[in-house]
Amino acid sequence: MDGYKINGIEWRAKTLTDSAPHAQGKTFRADFVGVLEIEVDGYSVKKGFLAQARRAEPGETISVEKYEELKEQCERMLAISPASYLFVYSQTGVTVTPALAVISSTRRNPHDLYSRSAQRFFENHFECFVGDRRIHTPSFDAIASLRTELNARSVLALRATSLQGSLEFPE
Repeated sequence: MDGYKINGIEWRAKTLTDSAPHAQGKTFRADFVGVLEIEVDGYSVKKGFLAQARRAEPGETISVEKYEELKEQCERMLAISPASYLFVYSQTGVTVTPALAVISSTRRNPHDLYSRSAQRFFENHFECFVGDRRIHTPSFDAIASLRTELNARSVLALRATSLQGSLEFPE
């Protein structure tokens, strides 16, 4: 998506990942942090969300132990931000479930919970129905700081700017 241009808008993307790729997931509050910054035609927004990723197939029951671990991870994210989500990967695609739905349910398959497609989630994020203004980044150093502060494995920062007077990611 980095450098993608459409309808007078240029998209910039940066990813910052944890230096320990094989770190144990349960020690992290989030698998990744999504940050969005939009500066176009008199409209400016900076916001983000926290995400935990899990693989689960529809109809598959997660063990009680694993589901309790997942609920604890969701609780840790929610302690930081209400904009916390579970991204569920399966052979049928990726769905997104609010972390609040995970901790509120005794169902041990995330596919049984309220969810939406990843595409619809990101549409809602870009349209400002989803996101926390406290999770944002004005610079690349702030991205690194945000990843450390939120104890996340990686950060994906997206920036959309008008091609007229386009701004670059500060380094």
